Amino acid sequence: MSYNVQLKQWPLFIYRLMSVDFRTALILVLATLLTQCHAATNNAALWCENPVFDFGTRINTEDLKHAFILDNRGQAPLVVSQVRSGCGCTQATMDRSTIPPGESATLSTRLTLRGVVGAKRTSIYLHTSDPLNSIYQLQLTGTALAELDLVPTALHFVVPMDPTNLTVSLVIRNNTVTPLHPLTLETNAPFCRIQLETNVPGRQYTLSASLLSTALTTAFSGMVVIRTDHPTYPRIEIPVSASLIRNLSPYPTELVLREIPAGRPQENRYIILQSSSNQAFKVLGVEAIPPTLPVSLHSQKPCWARIKVGPMRPTDSMNGTVIRICTDFPRQPTVDIPVKVVRP
Repeated sequence: MSYNVQLKQWPLFIYRLMSVDFRTALILVLATLLTQCHAATNNAALWCENPVFDFGTRINTEDLKHAFILDNRGQAPLVVSQVRSGCGCTQATMDRSTIPPGESATLSTRLTLRGVVGAKRTSIYLHTSDPLNSIYQLQLTGTALAELDLVPTALHFVVPMDPTNLTVSLVIRNNTVTPLHPLTLETNAPFCRIQLETNVPGRQYTLSASLLSTALTTAFSGMVVIRTDHPTYPRIEIPVSASLIRNLSPYPTELVLREIPAGRPQENRYIILQSSSNQAFKVLGVEAIPPTLPVSLHSQKPCWARIKVGPMRPTDSMNGTVIRICTDFPRQPTVDIPVKVVRP
């Protein structure tokens, strides 16, 4: 089959080649598009050239102010019925709630950065008469810095059984326009040696503490005081402390089993292993040495674990068995619980 169709007849020719269903669907789509285009010309249309404002990096002692310009590019008045903020630190007000076609309004915002450190993102929501933007979102985003930033905020030692070269440190950053220079360094923590290193004069310093003794039997705490020439921060106080990772405590410390007569049902026993200082740990494995009875990890949470022994029927052959629990705890990688079988 061949077709001899003139150029001006091509649209009609292609239409006749379509199925009836496809023609119907195409007509409906075109009708919908025409209806929407016609409706758009009779509605309000909200437009904001920069709906997201990046304020960059600011000191967290100041308030940030910014104005969003809102345009009405539709054919009907744009009504903003409600303006709400995503958090209590942001205030937003409009200079007028109704924007005539072709005109603009100003949304003034004020963001309080006091107490904020790190990335900050807050939203403002506009409830409008624009059918395509009934709830319109604007955003303020950036990073807040403390005038005097300490990372971390304190020096803390966690002492395992056999530590080597235990040293902790923190960084002091001065984000103000005035340089900060340390004058004196004082401490009442005799369990560690304190050193202050200059990274950038007037701007950044590193405070390091080295533990002098690992023979700790209890927790220690103290304070480091740095006196400076800065008018706002003449005295910087930094807590310093050391705590001991204590042992894991099993209960019972010895598993005592009583022989049971033949024909009696098998029994289960349980061992609880707990960190006495609430230090998190994990059980890596459980075994019986020699393997005379079944053992397994029954359940576990960050500071304790439950070991299942059984099902079993205690016999004299289990006497002298050791249940070994392997952990990731620095002081006790293994915990042994002896097994003793007694006659009733």
